[in-house]
Amino acid sequence: MRKVLVDIDGTLLDTVGSFCDWVNEYSAEGLRITPEMLTKYDAIDELWYPGAMEHYMEFIDNFHDQIRVYPGAMEALAYMSEWFDVEIVSSRPELQRKLFEDRFGWHVTSKDEVTDGDILIDDYPKWNYPETISVVFYVKRPWTFDLVPNVLRDTPIVTVTVDQFAEAVNMLMEDFPED
Repeated sequence: MRKVLVDIDGTLLDTVGSFCDWVNEYSAEGLRITPEMLTKYDAIDELWYPGAMEHYMEFIDNFHDQIRVYPGAMEALAYMSEWFDVEIVSSRPELQRKLFEDRFGWHVTSKDEVTDGDILIDDYPKWNYPETISVVFYVKRPWTFDLVPNVLRDTPIVTVTVDQFAEAVNMLMEDFPED
């Protein structure tokens, strides 16, 4: 059975969009931010407002129940798990365990602990994923759009760009229906 590694933030959960809604609703300064304004993930403070990254981490830690799931993501994850060995992975597993394990019952593994896998579905596949990965489904987001194609360009890995997680699952089911 093929093993699929699935990222959480930006892939299954709309953490950035949910944070934007939270800031827009509760900001005393009347701030208005959107995910499209975030064109580089590492520049949150510069692109949104000073202190945004600290507020973002606070939001995830304290308001994780307000983070939306991308449409169809949990249904697609459940369906995919019937045909593939699915492992949920995160670069911030302690934070994500509260966010994802407690809320949805899926175990979260640190990306640093992953030793094997065949397929990766991620919005930011810039980490030392296992050498066994042969296909990456890149879930396109404004904050990684320019970076990711350059990261994967010089690798033998097949890269497929999709707009949503459910789209990647549909393509997997078409390409590997018996696995």
